[in-house]
Amino acid sequence: MEKPVRVLHVVSSLGSGGVAMSLLNSYRHMNRGMIHYDFISHRSEGMIERELRDLGSKVYHLSFRRKHPIKSAIESYKIFKNENYDIIQFHGNLEVCPALFMAILAKKGIRICHTHTFMQSASFFQRITNLLAKILIRAMATNYFACSKSAGKWGFGQSIENNKKYNVVYNEIDVNKFSFNNKVRENKRKELGLEDKIVIGTIGRFVHVKNHEFLIEVFSQIYKANQNTMMIMIGNGDLEEQVREKVVSLGLEHSVVMLGAQSNVNELLQAIDVFVLPSKNEGFGMVLIEAQTSGVKCFASNKVPEEVKVTDLLTFLPIDEGPTVWSETVLENINYDRIDQSNTVREAGFDINIGSKVLQELYMKIYNK
Repeated sequence: MEKPVRVLHVVSSLGSGGVAMSLLNSYRHMNRGMIHYDFISHRSEGMIERELRDLGSKVYHLSFRRKHPIKSAIESYKIFKNENYDIIQFHGNLEVCPALFMAILAKKGIRICHTHTFMQSASFFQRITNLLAKILIRAMATNYFACSKSAGKWGFGQSIENNKKYNVVYNEIDVNKFSFNNKVRENKRKELGLEDKIVIGTIGRFVHVKNHEFLIEVFSQIYKANQNTMMIMIGNGDLEEQVREKVVSLGLEHSVVMLGAQSNVNELLQAIDVFVLPSKNEGFGMVLIEAQTSGVKCFASNKVPEEVKVTDLLTFLPIDEGPTVWSETVLENINYDRIDQSNTVREAGFDINIGSKVLQELYMKIYNK
């Protein structure tokens, strides 16, 4: 049997974020005799690392690249030089450039840059840094992946669509795992003490772009109008304590439950009645695909790529007009008939069982060229 194509993924972390979870999902369903994944992470051990190791992957831990870019780049060079990887895939934008340059020095012939960022409204500084990233990445990468068409244009420029070495690689899910199951819903709501409640939910790292403090203000208005509502927040991150303080300051500590990072997101989505994602920007928003599959009514900011809307359950709202528009819209749509949408999502092309095979073929095509 021929040796598998060895792909080294360079990521920020291997926690519960969308990038890490999409990589785990694809590797679970891939023919690992043909494609082998290893990882470089710039954080301490993450939630999914144990499973990745069980699947045969090796994980290297390097210095945090945002704080120590030169040290991290040198550490990455040693791995690139000493280990025999066929493809190195860098996940990010400007922050990947030092390591990308090291891959050139190590004479690695296939260097994929995979962008997961899209900003509709960017500051002057963000536009300048993005322009710099585009120039450097287009010069140093050999291939270009994006999690959405919007992210591709933002990360690589409008002309990238004409580049034969560019591919949109959507973040797909295990559709069967997220299909609506009323028995699971009832059990999970009972376990969490939510049986008679209207449950608002969100999933995401506690970081600035996820806009959790805005969401707390939205829920505060919802709760004032209907005290039979609860909110569950799934995820962790640097701003978790700050958000917790906001919850307490608004007197919502008994109606907001912060669950931390969870591995059973598919079950928790069954318990939720309305899903809200007021992000300031998203490269794609895979969690919205998961929620729609489960038949959950969803509300997301208009900063999220429109490609994520695959059912009529998702409505985009402006975050610039304040929390009142959001709270009123959610309250108007609390009551609805919940119907499984797994077939619709599958037909839209977001089934990992199909997508992993397509990605596998793409790696083989790139490698054989």
